[in-house]
Amino acid sequence: TVVKISGSNRDKKIEAICDLVNDSPFGLRTSIWCNDKVVIDSLINEIDNSGTIRVNSPHIEFSEYLPTHGGNKLTGGPYGGLNYFWERTSHLQGVSIKL
Repeated sequence: TVVKISGSNRDKKIEAICDLVNDSPFGLRTSIWCNDKVVIDSLINEIDNSGTIRVNSPHIEFSEYLPTHGGNKLTGGPYGGLNYFWERTSHLQGVSIKL
């Protein structure tokens, strides 16, 4: 899904996007393309049921210490990236931000 945030009601649009991601039965990766740090912070703080969140970087790019696969819900099994020892306590598997 591609959603453009602009104009009025920005906070409501951010809330709707977060609800869409959090309510999805899938949760592999989420990509955000944005130059507004306030919007980026809002999105990464409110999305609580996703795999890796990638901000301003290709969806399939790899980052050191972030999982290369896996996720929550139907895409990654009950424990998502459980094979990564540093992620065993979190549903959010990682955030990569390029500004």
